[in-house]
Amino acid sequence: MGDAGKGKSYKYCIVPKCRSTSVKTPNKIFITLPRDPKVRMRWQKAMKRVNMISNHATCFVCEDHFNLEEDMQNYLYFKLMENVQIKIKPNVLPRVFDCQISRTEKRSKKVRSAFLKRQYQSIPDENFAKPSTSKTSRDGDAYEEPDLANSDLGQTHVKKRIQVNITPKMVSKEV
Repeated sequence: MGDAGKGKSYKYCIVPKCRSTSVKTPNKIFITLPRDPKVRMRWQKAMKRVNMISNHATCFVCEDHFNLEEDMQNYLYFKLMENVQIKIKPNVLPRVFDCQISRTEKRSKKVRSAFLKRQYQSIPDENFAKPSTSKTSRDGDAYEEPDLANSDLGQTHVKKRIQVNITPKMVSKEV
């Protein structure tokens, strides 16, 4: 059902957005697409191919889209011997598609920079702006005396930031 990918012919992976070729990655294993039309159609649907490939064309899928240890019938024999034909288990389909962005975004969510900026802005600046008013008692214990004169209890302050785009006025020369 497949071959070791060590031949001299040019091979490329037919999974959309996969850039693996036998030139760029010569040590990569390329597995031949099955000849059975029903199985071939299932493989192509799993890859989310828009244009289906003819049953007569010889096409390849690279090892990146399989878990070879689980998906191959003769994995140990393949690893120990040279020039062994790859045998994929009967009901196995390509299932790893890290090259397709829409599938990888669903698995790994990145923290957006706007969210981080809002979190940073929500941290109160009060602790950094006020000078310390700590004193020591007769016992030697430190305590902080509240500053009631400058207290703004009950009042809320809203800090707003705006962005201004100032461009110099251009004077055109008249010829």
